[in-house]
Amino acid sequence: MRKRYIAGLILLGFFLLYAFVRSLSNILLSGRATAICPRCGSTNINPSKKRQAPDVLFRVFGCIACRCSICSYRFYRPRPSSPAI
Repeated sequence: MRKRYIAGLILLGFFLLYAFVRSLSNILLSGRATAICPRCGSTNINPSKKRQAPDVLFRVFGCIACRCSICSYRFYRPRPSSPAI
């Protein structure tokens, strides 16, 4: 019973690590100035509320949580840089 519990925790850890690395690679590879939903391609994107633990981690890397208004997909993107004056 305990071995199954430990194996389940290890699998959960690998899944979370995979999801984090996948999201971070999508963020770093998409250096677009305008936000585009990775699921539907819409540009109707709004900032999402910070409510999950990964939000803090992604914030360290300069990313913000966004939600598509069309398909309700929640994703992370680089924080828009302020325009130079």
